[in-house]
Amino acid sequence: MLKIIVPANMDTTLEHMNRAGRPVTFMEGRDFGETAIGDTVIRLRSYDIPIEVEDSCDVGLCGSDWVEEQEERLGINLEILSEYSYGRRFNTSPRLDLVASRDAPFNTIGDLKNGLIILTEHPSITRKF
Repeated sequence: MLKIIVPANMDTTLEHMNRAGRPVTFMEGRDFGETAIGDTVIRLRSYDIPIEVEDSCDVGLCGSDWVEEQEERLGINLEILSEYSYGRRFNTSPRLDLVASRDAPFNTIGDLKNGLIILTEHPSITRKF
């Protein structure tokens, strides 16, 4: 049986596992569950999934942004077995948005000057681009 990690706050992942014939049952209040065929399923923050897959689990489901971020940040080297085009909602394409206040003194990325502080969950990807 497999040890699978899934994002804690992404119900679409559990729905896909259900559709694949591996419905997951979690005990109330627990982040550890199992499928009908005996796989162990653990819910974690998406940020931690690539790290845990490399350290101690068979497979994980998480966004490609987190895989890339942890590869850049920590040198983690994962094999992408399959890619799915969904995010927190079905039929949506994940993307990374650079956002600013409507009152900001710039309108395009070209208006940004070196030395600005940008808050991001993905500092390595942001620096790269």
